Parts: sequence; C-alpha cells; structure tokens
Amino acid sequence: MGMAVSYDRVMEVRNGLAISVSKRFAEDGVVLPSNIKRGVFTTGAVDNIDESGRTELHGTAISLTNHLTQENTGISPPALRFDALENANIHLPEDFATVPYVDEHAGGISLSTMPDGSALPTFTTNQLAGIPDDS
Repeated sequence: MGMAVSYDRVMEVRNGLAISVSKRFAEDGVVLPSNIKRGVFTTGAVDNIDESGRTELHGTAISLTNHLTQENTGISPPALRFDALENANIHLPEDFATVPYVDEHAGGISLSTMPDGSALPTFTTNQLAGIPDDS
C-alpha cells in the first residue's frame, strides 16, 4: 500500500511557502535566501548565462556565500512561519523584480557602510563611457 499526496495539498503547501518567503522579503527589505546567516561576512557572485544552441537560454545565476569562522558562526534567521492565509496578497516593491542594466564601462560600484553595519551600493559615473578606446 503506497502513500500519496493530492495535487491540491501540494499546491496549498507551495502557496503557503511562497507567501511566507514573500513576507520575509518584505520584512527584511531585501531578497535573500531564507536560510542565509546574518551578521557574518557574505560575498555575492552574479553571472549571465547565455546559450545559443538548439534552444535558447538567457538567464542570470546569483550565488551568496557566508564566510563563517569559529569565532563568528552567524545568526540564523527565524524559521519561516506557515500560518499565512491561502489568498493573502503580498505587495513587494517594484525594484524587487526589476534589475536595471549596468554598463560595465559606465562607472564603478563601491559599498558604503551604514551605521547599522549594513552596506549600500554606490554607483559612480565614468566620464569616458561610450567613447571608443584607442586600442
């Protein structure tokens, strides 16, 4: 005798998790994996994925890595709550879904530290953007 789960139950769990994760994004003010540690040095890597074979694929891979030490193992985020209403609407800021184009030659990106220890990116303008190289 096997065990099974109905499609409706799978969708109920899926929607509940999506609502819980979206609420976390809204509370934190940033989109992060739900299990990323807080209070520890973290690096990010972003790479485009382009494949022009028989089927086209264009996407972006984003990785975040916590660098834990014996002295600082980070702070685990609170567990996701699964008590959300089935039809709850979560309103996230538009910039959570819109990633602006960044011209690699248009300027630099640096981080400025905030009083709470967090960092915000600062974009600087390159006056030579759009001017061809002599090479």
